Amino acid sequence: MIVRRRRRSAFTRRMFLRRRPVTVPEHALRLKVLTFNTGNDFPAPSSLIGFLEQSDAGIVGLQELSPRNAAALEPALLRTYPYRVLRGEIIHGKGLLSRYPITRHQHFVLASGRPYLEAEVVVNDRRITVVVAHPPPADIRKLEVVSARATMDLSQLLGRLSLERPTLLLGDFNITALGRMYRMLRRAGLVDIFRVAGEGRSATYPTRYPSSPVRLTPVVRIDYIWASEHFLPVSSYVGPDCGSDHLPLLAQLALP
Repeated sequence: MIVRRRRRSAFTRRMFLRRRPVTVPEHALRLKVLTFNTGNDFPAPSSLIGFLEQSDAGIVGLQELSPRNAAALEPALLRTYPYRVLRGEIIHGKGLLSRYPITRHQHFVLASGRPYLEAEVVVNDRRITVVVAHPPPADIRKLEVVSARATMDLSQLLGRLSLERPTLLLGDFNITALGRMYRMLRRAGLVDIFRVAGEGRSATYPTRYPSSPVRLTPVVRIDYIWASEHFLPVSSYVGPDCGSDHLPLLAQLALP
């Protein structure tokens, strides 16, 4: 009996590709980055602070940073992260923690009315633009598959960024790798670090129902670390459950 092998689709073949090791020049700047949607008041402050302390990340972007957790972070981890921008607010809260000087920052609002955080971080004399983003999800009440407000936000965001300099976008983008907004970001010249250097499981959401302690197994990745092509993706992985309805995402990058 002749057994014919089924030919894998292009998508399936990509899923089975082995990660090629990255050769990092000796002089390259190495940087560990973390993004985490903290889920408002889901995690206890002690749990969030403990995880950040153990993460060993150099730059941390936080979304849905609640007033309670922002207040707890203010006096915490000052030796680890002496530079920080914290703005506590339910859903719209943002945070940036850094081992390296933050020379400027601004909160700005795009088409959806949601605030975004942009900062300049100087790492060994290299100036890096860091954006902490959280576009709105699709509106189920309007039967949206793709959020029109998020699409406008990303279009405006890409229009204001200069990708001629090293740039990082950290956040919960409320998109999957199959959507139109994902393709917008890639066409702009940004690299989804987990896509090219991810290790292990990829799903970051959801870990639990909003009003229930029942744990869930995440089924989709909507959290991203995007980088301009200045960076070499070394590795990326999903972090542990810290009490949020999202899992954190981490990446090791190199900047030649």
